[in-house]
Amino acid sequence: MPNYNWTSREDVVLLYYRSRDVPMDAVGALVSHKCRTTRSVGQCRDRLSYIKNIESNAGRPKLYSNVWNLNAVDRWLDGPRIPEGTANLLRFDSAARSILRRVRKADPSNETV
Repeated sequence: MPNYNWTSREDVVLLYYRSRDVPMDAVGALVSHKCRTTRSVGQCRDRLSYIKNIESNAGRPKLYSNVWNLNAVDRWLDGPRIPEGTANLLRFDSAARSILRRVRKADPSNETV
């Protein structure tokens, strides 16, 4: 049976790239690539909703309300639950560019980055 537990590293990649308006198809591929896991787009959407709800219900500033609150997202990324050494996960490297190109080629309407 597959492991459905999310790691904090996966949460970091998911929240960072999605908050920067990277298309969800590319975010799912980035989570899988950078964290060496396999996550579907649906799993990524569900997890993102879960994170947004948890943060909102905890009385913290909303991460998303029609637009991303990048200050709140960045505070979340700098928070104590995030492990050290996550900077490499957020680096927009050649693999990330390749994933974005592939997603855009498959669906040219995915122009948002």
